[in-house]
Amino acid sequence: MFAYFKSIHLTRHAYRSSDFFNMDLLWIPSSECWVGRGSCNWRGPAFLRHYSLLDPCYGQYSELSRFFQNTLNVKDTNIDNVLGELEWRSQEEDPTSLVDANEIYEYLWTNTLSDEQWKTVM
Repeated sequence: MFAYFKSIHLTRHAYRSSDFFNMDLLWIPSSECWVGRGSCNWRGPAFLRHYSLLDPCYGQYSELSRFFQNTLNVKDTNIDNVLGELEWRSQEEDPTSLVDANEIYEYLWTNTLSDEQWKTVM
């Protein structure tokens, strides 16, 4: 599998290998681009646009699942990520549709555990 990533790296980008590993980037096959690890989650809701989800790309490979989740510490989406998504979308020029907003708030409603967490939404 490493050979696969190395071939992508060498054929699509002119970075030196040491530069590549220092940049903390992950390859997203569905969008054919490199994304910073901090912008990646393992699993999460489909409405996320600010975060890349890795499970749909790599979840079928148990070795890669362990690598991303355990070695690279890529976590599932949490409430803070969803709140960050809301903030990011509020600053976007392309407004979020009502359907998207409904999905986001419904996710928050079903996944928020305490009144304190809800206070951060309001």
